[in-house]
Amino acid sequence: MKKILTIIVALFIAASGFAQTETASAVGIQFETGTWAEILAKAKQQNKYVFVDAFTTWCGPCKWMDKNVFPTAEAGEYFNKNFVNAKIDMEKGEGLDIAKKYNVQAYPTYLYVDGDGNLVHRVVGSMETPKFIAASSNALDPNKQYGTLLRKFDTGDRNPDFLYNAAYAAKSAYDNKKAQEIGAAYLKTQTNLLEEKNVKFIGEFTGSASDPNFEFMRKNAAAFETALGGKEQYNMKMYQLAFQSLYTELGVKRDMTKEQAPEYIAKANAYFKKVLPEQEAKLSSNFAMNIYRITKDWDNFAKTAIAYYDNNTTATSMELNSIAWTFYESIDNPEYLRKALGWGLQSVKMSEEYANTDTVASLYSKLGDKMNAKVYAEKAIALGKATGQDVSSTEKLLKEVVQ
Repeated sequence: MKKILTIIVALFIAASGFAQTETASAVGIQFETGTWAEILAKAKQQNKYVFVDAFTTWCGPCKWMDKNVFPTAEAGEYFNKNFVNAKIDMEKGEGLDIAKKYNVQAYPTYLYVDGDGNLVHRVVGSMETPKFIAASSNALDPNKQYGTLLRKFDTGDRNPDFLYNAAYAAKSAYDNKKAQEIGAAYLKTQTNLLEEKNVKFIGEFTGSASDPNFEFMRKNAAAFETALGGKEQYNMKMYQLAFQSLYTELGVKRDMTKEQAPEYIAKANAYFKKVLPEQEAKLSSNFAMNIYRITKDWDNFAKTAIAYYDNNTTATSMELNSIAWTFYESIDNPEYLRKALGWGLQSVKMSEEYANTDTVASLYSKLGDKMNAKVYAEKAIALGKATGQDVSSTEKLLKEVVQ
């Protein structure tokens, strides 16, 4: 009798053509397996939105969510109650049209769609379960729904609180163009741009050196240093904005030739001097080093790096270790390698860690100083093991130098 009942239930599910991948008692989010039209119809019938995990098979963060968030009891309880859930590969079958319709360009993207197929909300990126639930809860709040916010903005709503929330919603959805547009509209409503809330807002929504707010950030550096967490963080933000803008403006390509490099570097120097003169030396040197790296002109790369770092008293331990390691990997000239060794030792002096101690050991080994290579390799291994890091490459180096 038990077998008969089991068969009847199985036949009922198969006949419906619309089974769920897990039973109602299962832990975690239950994803539907019907067609897109069937999923929308079910959502409309139940007066719910569809939650879509828009993924690809190659996406690492998608796999992380699939393993660590979707199966949790917390996620299951929330999503199974509030949504009809679908998991759709954006590169196969119906997923191709869905990706195009909803402009899915980053992975993972989470779409929240009503029963008629209208986009209500979207969220992008991997995150821990509590944050994921909080981000998804905005789909149920008419004041925070991304689709609703866009429609309100496009029809002329310019209430400051609305614009503030809408700008962050666009940013979370990776809709950068709309985020900039809404952000600019919000700032037009403000009479005091140096208010702490607005300083933080400008810091987050300034997307390039061509943005008018970039110059405002330059002229009010002290306020933005406080808002962004310190002078180093502020300088890094400005550096990144200028660097990204230049690459877009120049259209730097990976197949650039050595003959093209001087022209690009000259243009970059002039650009940095105009938009961010206080960081011009660092920007120009780093740009030149990137160009020389692309063209594999390691001699000019080394000369540029030495000229810059020999006159740099503000380089961080991480910066020094990074350039020293690049020399180890790409430079063979002993004179240049000794310069790199000096940077590596300075990095260790500033903050002794596994990575920079391993760099010093590697440079000593490449220079033929096996005794010091052994000393620093042993130090690096001890530091790495103490912090749970993979030290196998250093152990291999140690075996080589003690032979």
